[in-house]
Amino acid sequence: MNDIFVININGNLMLGGGQSISFVGDPGDVFVINVTGTVSLGGTSVLGSLATASRTILNVLGGGNQGTINAAGTFINATVLLPNATMVQVHNVNGGIFSGFGTVTLPSSAIVNGISFVPEPGTYLTAALILLPLGASTLRVFRKR
Repeated sequence: MNDIFVININGNLMLGGGQSISFVGDPGDVFVINVTGTVSLGGTSVLGSLATASRTILNVLGGGNQGTINAAGTFINATVLLPNATMVQVHNVNGGIFSGFGTVTLPSSAIVNGISFVPEPGTYLTAALILLPLGASTLRVFRKR
């Protein structure tokens, strides 16, 4: 069974040196990290793993200037959401970066490997079942003409 794990951090997320956070679960599990403050990765720290990057969301809810959320030499393996930030600098991401109305700066040494966030397969099945009646009724209208 696929599960969604939500981690709420009421404050700042700070990793330094060789510190890392990794996620362990079943192949379809999704991980969401909500941070109300700032994110700061330094040294050679890593958030997530390349294996879970397509199923991990880092949701930085803090507003204003977020500064540099990850320094050169660090990696965020997740889709990064910055809905309230007015300015942020991001170095290395395996995933995507989405901002509300703020400015996202990528230094010349930045590495962004686009890995799409992939929802669990049940989402596609649900969408198909919802759209099936719509498609059938459209087909019926065209056959009557």
